Amino acid sequence: MYDVFLFLRGKYATVRRCRERSSGRQWAAKFLRKRRRAQELRAEALHEVAVLDAAAHCSRLVSLHQVFETNTEMVLVLELAPGGELQMILDRDEVPEERQVARLLKQILDGIAFLHSLNVAHLDIKNTEAFLFSVLPSRLGPYSRSLIVVSRKVLKEYNEP
Repeated sequence: MYDVFLFLRGKYATVRRCRERSSGRQWAAKFLRKRRRAQELRAEALHEVAVLDAAAHCSRLVSLHQVFETNTEMVLVLELAPGGELQMILDRDEVPEERQVARLLKQILDGIAFLHSLNVAHLDIKNTEAFLFSVLPSRLGPYSRSLIVVSRKVLKEYNEP
């Protein structure tokens, strides 16, 4: 199925770069543990999958390719951002031109507007959640910290513990 290589290790998940054997296509596999410190986390992982699925047609949001589940973890195979995170540009002290920044912000705001049209509020927007796909086309993700709003009332908030 996939050849997997360590990519990023976060506080709540591990992201590995993977190559689909049949096509050679590169993906990002996000490994989410379903249980941590005796706390059940499967619902949070399913929430992230549901948001990704609902946002599948938005070109400004990271897309979900496949989901695998084992006894201990859920693996989300996501679109890989070859340009990395916005934070990587900031870490290199690169200064993009003003028109590139304006374009990037518009793309991020387009993604946020689409989530809002689904009554989903992304609660963790930061430089490491904006992914670059070439010079500056960007997409927003992931959605492990988000909430669903129905009639201006919070239905359920999903937070990383």
